[in-house]
Amino acid sequence: MFDNDACAPAAARDLAGRLLAWAEQLAGDHGPATKLVEDEREDLVLGLATIIKVIRLGRNVAYGGVNLGDPAWQVMLDLLVHEMEGRRASIEGLARSGSLAIATVAESVQTLEDLGLAVLTPEKFDGRFIWAGLSQRARSTLFDLLLQAGEFVRPRGFGLPL
Repeated sequence: MFDNDACAPAAARDLAGRLLAWAEQLAGDHGPATKLVEDEREDLVLGLATIIKVIRLGRNVAYGGVNLGDPAWQVMLDLLVHEMEGRRASIEGLARSGSLAIATVAESVQTLEDLGLAVLTPEKFDGRFIWAGLSQRARSTLFDLLLQAGEFVRPRGFGLPL
């Protein structure tokens, strides 16, 4: 089906190497029965969100850029990772760092803002530049969702940073 869109071996190896490096970096000495403290919870959520992003990028390389996901969900994950890493995000920056066209990112951010899930803030000194972020409700809901996913797989291990 995608024979002509074969993944470039070097790009696939690079993405796989990055994913493995992040997995090793995130792996801790936690046994399945230990209780996570707040910093570990944040590390777990950031790790899961980052892994989802890397898998998405790998999927896009493997299938020749075919959009197999919901762009608003991808933008939410990107915004969460940016925020948890202490970085601000613009629509242009989100488009550059991901696999979505700038028009798709802008439409997704607008949809998220209309739903009360994103907040757009003009640059303090140059109102022409807009920063995007998750609303508190969206951030806490997405954090909880990823934390629940982590807690679900944690007792099973799976070699994740759990």
